[in-house]
Amino acid sequence: MDKILVLLKHLLFVFIWTGDVLFWKQKKQLKGMIFFMAKMKYWNGTTWEILDAKDADTIDGKHFTDIQNDAQSKVDAHNSQTSVHGATSAATANRIIMRDSAGRAKVAAPIASDDIARKDTVDTHAGVTSTISTLGHVYEAEFTATITAASWSGTTPPYSNAVTVSGITSSHNPIIDVIMSGTYSTDQQRCDQWGNIYRAVTSSNTITFYAHEKPTINLPIRVKVVM
Repeated sequence: MDKILVLLKHLLFVFIWTGDVLFWKQKKQLKGMIFFMAKMKYWNGTTWEILDAKDADTIDGKHFTDIQNDAQSKVDAHNSQTSVHGATSAATANRIIMRDSAGRAKVAAPIASDDIARKDTVDTHAGVTSTISTLGHVYEAEFTATITAASWSGTTPPYSNAVTVSGITSSHNPIIDVIMSGTYSTDQQRCDQWGNIYRAVTSSNTITFYAHEKPTINLPIRVKVVM
């Protein structure tokens, strides 16, 4: 039916040219034809309806302009949605991630190495402290010990002194220094005696010091390990 109406519409325009009828010479005839078309009826699937001239330009009863406007309104509505296709800011499986009103979004706790890291993951890492056997951002530990004068062994250089430092291993290369007391005369002695030691070797829970001359006083030391 739609095709017939479109054909009639185009035939009417063929018969009209700049306000004159090409094949009908009388305006009365033209008016009659228009009246005839205005009174034409068509079956809408339920009942007969009088044909409206604009109905010749329809699809399923909708005019092209209406269809275009409907389509555009749907696109506009889709574009303005805040939860398109079920998107959510919550950590929900198989859903599109969207930001909440504050611009944030959530994800589940990471498991694989290439999962998204969450703030709590970063905070936990930042709060990790290191020990001699626990990796934080680095392995780090600090110890104190005393090199006692009575513990030097050997009758000729180099003399040796094994000092217990729990946690030290042979893979550590610690920074070692004598601890000053704050009393000038005492610290002067410690500086002089510390100068006799030229080497330190780490092993399991022990640092062995070597000296070209035996220190005659106890030397408190600080041992710092960073790996």
